[in-house]
Amino acid sequence: MPIPQRTPGEDRDEFLSRCIASEVAAGKPQDQASAICYLQLKKTSFAEETPMIDPELMKQCMLDVQGMNPTYTGTLAMKICASRLAVGAKQNAKDDSGIIDPETTQL
Repeated sequence: MPIPQRTPGEDRDEFLSRCIASEVAAGKPQDQASAICYLQLKKTSFAEETPMIDPELMKQCMLDVQGMNPTYTGTLAMKICASRLAVGAKQNAKDDSGIIDPETTQL
């Protein structure tokens, strides 16, 4: 039986309740069902929070990473770059949220 997927709009507690009940009904012990469902939740939460990354930036980052250490190839270089670029994108979004536009701000 496949692991339940979190549906769009389903909150954390609803998903965990549904998922754990499903896994227990499939014969898994409570602690194992909980572990499976928390991992599944973590996967879906990460996917929702990961910003879109420009493919050209990813390509350049991978070349830079491989230039620093030639053993960092393929999946490892991609993971390093995805992490770096995601952190940068989140920081940019955070920085942009505090900008005051003088054209639209009334004092």
